[in-house]
Amino acid sequence: MKKETYRETIKQGAITDFLESWKEFTSPSAAAEAVAQRWNISQATLILWLKKAQKWPAVSFDRLLDLEAENRQLREQVRKLRGI
Repeated sequence: MKKETYRETIKQGAITDFLESWKEFTSPSAAAEAVAQRWNISQATLILWLKKAQKWPAVSFDRLLDLEAENRQLREQVRKLRGI
């Protein structure tokens, strides 16, 4: 399969589109899928471009710890509600 190359204007346009809109989606992956469709490129290509440009949203370590703590609390609430 021939590796596709894209014009720099498409690459920059798709990256800018993603950066301006990704927070409106449920996840960065969902945003990448929608943006990639708009630009007629693959989601994998867009994500690769974003990662190479160091623009792919990453969950911070502090946020990860907060989410893990929240999950523990929610699991405990579920156990209490179920009477376990």
